Amino acid sequence: MQLARALRQWPAPMPQSFTLPLYQRLARAVSHLSQHGHLLGEGSMDLAGLLRQVLRRETERTGSAAFLHVPQTEAWWPRDTQWAACGLQTGELTETHVRVTAQPWHPEWLDGADPTAQAVAEWQRRCRDPLPADPLVQLWSGHAHYASAGQREAVRATLYAEAAATLCVVLPTGTGKSLVAHLPALHHARQGGLSVMVVPTVALAIDQERAVHDLIRRGEWPGQLPEHLAVYGGMDTQARTDLFARIDRGEQGLIITSPETMLGALAPFLYNAAARGELRLLAIDEAHLVGQWGGSFRPDFQMLAGLREALLSSSPPGRPFMTLLMTATLTTDDLETIRSLYGRPGPFEVIAAASLRPEMEYWHAAAPSHAVRVARVLETVRHAPRPLIVYTSTREDAETLHTQIRGAGFRRVDMMHGNTPTAKRQNLLRNWHQGHTDIVVATSAFGVGVDQPNVRTVIHACIPESADRYYQEVGRGGRDGRASASIVLSAESSRDPREDDWACANKLSQETLVSVDVGFERWAHMFNSKTALGDDRYRIPLDVRPPRLARQSDANVEWNVRTLTLMARAGLIRLSHEPPGQMVNAADRPTTVVEIISPLHLDRATWDTRLEPLRETSSERSQRSLRLLRDLLRGERDAAEVLREVYTIDQHGGGVRILPQRACGGCAECRRVHRDPYPGLDGHPEPVRAAPVRLKARWRHALPDDGLLGAPYERPEEALQTLHAALRGHFRVVVASCAVLSSDVVLDLQRHYPQVLFFERTYEPMNLPQVPAVLLAAPDEPVPAEWLLPQEAPRLIIFPNLSADPWSAHLRLRDTLACLSSTSFPMESST
Repeated sequence: MQLARALRQWPAPMPQSFTLPLYQRLARAVSHLSQHGHLLGEGSMDLAGLLRQVLRRETERTGSAAFLHVPQTEAWWPRDTQWAACGLQTGELTETHVRVTAQPWHPEWLDGADPTAQAVAEWQRRCRDPLPADPLVQLWSGHAHYASAGQREAVRATLYAEAAATLCVVLPTGTGKSLVAHLPALHHARQGGLSVMVVPTVALAIDQERAVHDLIRRGEWPGQLPEHLAVYGGMDTQARTDLFARIDRGEQGLIITSPETMLGALAPFLYNAAARGELRLLAIDEAHLVGQWGGSFRPDFQMLAGLREALLSSSPPGRPFMTLLMTATLTTDDLETIRSLYGRPGPFEVIAAASLRPEMEYWHAAAPSHAVRVARVLETVRHAPRPLIVYTSTREDAETLHTQIRGAGFRRVDMMHGNTPTAKRQNLLRNWHQGHTDIVVATSAFGVGVDQPNVRTVIHACIPESADRYYQEVGRGGRDGRASASIVLSAESSRDPREDDWACANKLSQETLVSVDVGFERWAHMFNSKTALGDDRYRIPLDVRPPRLARQSDANVEWNVRTLTLMARAGLIRLSHEPPGQMVNAADRPTTVVEIISPLHLDRATWDTRLEPLRETSSERSQRSLRLLRDLLRGERDAAEVLREVYTIDQHGGGVRILPQRACGGCAECRRVHRDPYPGLDGHPEPVRAAPVRLKARWRHALPDDGLLGAPYERPEEALQTLHAALRGHFRVVVASCAVLSSDVVLDLQRHYPQVLFFERTYEPMNLPQVPAVLLAAPDEPVPAEWLLPQEAPRLIIFPNLSADPWSAHLRLRDTLACLSSTSFPMESST
């Protein structure tokens, strides 16, 4: 075993000696202890937990008991009691080493099953079916394949959809959402345009900046981006000033930022870029946060919609920008909120390749009290594989559990909740990503945008208020495609509501909804403090508080934003933004701009008829989500069946139907019927509508009414000449087998033509954008019959001149041109 060899070379195995993340993590812990010792001069529980994980991993994967000869020359190596607490057995070997083995963990409160066996073995669960990448993707990213069919359709849509479109992209974790924003951003930057990518956290902004530069280094992108793409509070002052100057000069290309920074310091520069027609793309990552009403509510995600409206209004006529909303999960409530805030001017398109995550194995154990639950959490922490997250519903519970875990001897543990200062968050995330922290105790404030690929265990010391929150949080595990354990340790008491997590979850699920009475009161007071801006637009202060509230708070601002968002959903107002030259007192109090849509916005009866139904529907959906979570945790239904119901969207009026593909890493129902984990299938979304492509004049005039042209060829050179002529005429899709066009030739075609080319080896119209296409038949092969079926977009069929082929004869009779060659259509700059 690699680790055993390294330990024999004691004192300090270096992390870079290993390739497995687990071994690197253990080596970092050993290296740190060898240099600094234990803070309290004790043996290390953290080391015992990590060594247990190593031994259990090897045992599960090989089927035979693994052991290690562990040095005992320093005081910080685990003591006998610590080895035993983590399920490890020791035996004397020499004066300096002990022989350590790890026993399986069979907690009696889970009927003797080991909930960590699959996760500790790190079995591969995700099976993807990559698809050949389009030539532009290959050239610019260095990747020969798309990660999934969903990624392919999403990337294509951003490159051919209408400029003013809003694209809502739903792709499971691990299927390449980032490239969906990065590639069109590079495309626009090459043409002098500016793209803005909004992410939830500073850490993610910096990580995305690194990813974009890595992408450029791998590929052949024919351009140059500045070093600094991420802009955030706390960045170097000179770097920030230079970045703003590049925006004004039209040289920045791409900005990655947070909602707060975009609404604040960036806003004036974005208005200027929009007015010059340079703003081409607004991408919002983790877009489900736009529709969140619970603990993950982010007011600035809702307020972004108003700034977007104002930027669109500032853009020159005919030069709007595309909006890209990206998320891994989407509920019906999320979609309705997103559509109401971001649907204009349209079209609004949904690209969903929704499939459930196959990595998580679901476990649940109910305790009769909080005290018993705490004991079980500590037992799980001693035995479960790292990295490990413990989620709670409240800040107080997170602080208490963090103290108790540290009291149990663990030191590589940290905590995050809604009140954690920014600097501490950044330090926590840095240690988490670098493998210096094994355990994080957190509320739902931790996790969004935190891409830690190898989280092995997610513990819930609570009942989340919805199935969506639960799935979001367990989804932090297994992002590397390997098994992870979800263990819910609830406290359930029928006698004491304070000891019952279901009562707490039910309360939380209802607390986030604005009642009509409260909302109407808040709006009346906000509107009474308005400033008229003309054209039914008003500046509204967000810190106005109802008289019943004694003091100002951040929560008051959040509830006011919730009220405005609900009004926007009901069509009473439209969120907007104030151009920088008109802003007043921006530093003194938070404000926003609204446009009044309904003159009855202050009519109480209108609130009853238009807002109350929305609120009732959201309340019913919240209750339904909590009921579904109960079904899942109690094992009354298959987890995949429950989660499909949570994320199924079927809106006949809205034209959106999302049915996630089934997948399950193991649940109570699966274990009951002895069903193995199954990875499911990738979703295959249909292409969205494409922006019209205007062919050059001679091609337009040559097209018959059915849009089908034929061009025979005698020699391959003629076929290639015709293909070049078609591409110069603005055809964009190419279909040809390897026998006709090699991959190298396809890449060369993309290098030589400015338009984005989409390439397929076989003709599948349902998977192709409806834009002008060239279908190139192989020599000595007849034209496939399906090539002649009616389609919306123009097609040019280049086919071998085979007299025996009835399809060829048919095409020759219909052909309006004897032969389309480079001489027929020379390269020309005008139409």
